[in-house]
Amino acid sequence: MQQTAATPAQTASNILPVDYAGARRWLWRALTILLVGAWAGATWDRIWHTTVPFDGFWSPPHVVIYVTVTLLALLVMGMTFTDHIRHAFGRGFDVKILPFKVPGALVLLGGGMVALGFAGAFLDNAWHTTFGLNETAWSFPHAMIGWSLLLIGCGFMACRLAMEPVKRTPWITKLLIGSMVGMMLMGQVTGPLGSNRTPESLDFFFTYIPALASQDSAQHVYRIYETWNLTRTNPLLLILVPLGLGIVLGLLRKYDARWWMTFLFVSVILALDAGNRDWGDILAQLDPLLGREANWRALPVVIPTIIILLLTRLRLSERVAYGIAGAVFALHIHSIWGEPGSAAWLLAFVAIPAILIGRAAGERLYAIVAQPWSWKAVLPLIGSVVLFPLLTGIVDLALRLGTP
Repeated sequence: MQQTAATPAQTASNILPVDYAGARRWLWRALTILLVGAWAGATWDRIWHTTVPFDGFWSPPHVVIYVTVTLLALLVMGMTFTDHIRHAFGRGFDVKILPFKVPGALVLLGGGMVALGFAGAFLDNAWHTTFGLNETAWSFPHAMIGWSLLLIGCGFMACRLAMEPVKRTPWITKLLIGSMVGMMLMGQVTGPLGSNRTPESLDFFFTYIPALASQDSAQHVYRIYETWNLTRTNPLLLILVPLGLGIVLGLLRKYDARWWMTFLFVSVILALDAGNRDWGDILAQLDPLLGREANWRALPVVIPTIIILLLTRLRLSERVAYGIAGAVFALHIHSIWGEPGSAAWLLAFVAIPAILIGRAAGERLYAIVAQPWSWKAVLPLIGSVVLFPLLTGIVDLALRLGTP
């Protein structure tokens, strides 16, 4: 589709023509740096912590991560301060420290970068320097890093949506951005309950890996997880995961309403969550319990998604379809990770309002991302980067104080 004289971006710029193609290239460069650099740095960081005892915050993988963050920040600054690129990202509003209006999409992206820099280079640095590895995923620094990355992901989505009237987003680009945001959302909602599969896998990880078994700070984290059962066998998972899936589907089905795109979104999310069956079989040679299905299964997100897609095509209301899917989802989770004979399956009834609340939150999130045209619109999302980590940070401190 060709640029027309009626686009908001052209109206906003009386000096230079808007370079939509250049803006897309800048956006792709930034997205590539985020995905490749963050993935490589995070993967190396996990390997580093399991092989090298903690000896300071500025380890080689942390350096890689923050070099990536610096490069990404420079690109976002370039997109913001270059007139013919900035105007491609839609309507702007006043930002006091800048002499021009900034598109809301770039405010989300830049706000995520500022929050990530503060959470990582300052808060996480101070925490690790003081406490070593003694930190759960709910701690204020770790949670703020996760929510900052989510805000950055929403910023990328908003930036590309702003150019939709000029050039429609290819489905593969939507799949990449949507799956990235969906994974971040699910991870922040479920926290350590979503990442730690079972008590026996947790025990193996902290007992038989020398670099973790030898560090008091890591062992205290293990005692927190063990004492409070912060694994997928915790009954709260039956509420948190339907809530997370509701948010993800509420957002992504507004982002792209085609049924096959919804299926692709959850398929990618499933693939990224899946454990390695072969690795589980190898570990089972050391401990037979590690060969159990619960130690390698991914969250079963496909079945509830199919239920929603099928029932809505059969003309059932969205609320009924989501409610049924939420109950089935919770029962399925209980069948994989629940304790035999436990009455926790009754939480499937609570999963029904949880997935409906999640759906409403996801749709509201999309409304902000699609039209971030004022401070009033974007402030709730930016504020969540601090508010939710504060809440989980309080939980983290309570668990820490209650665990010897």
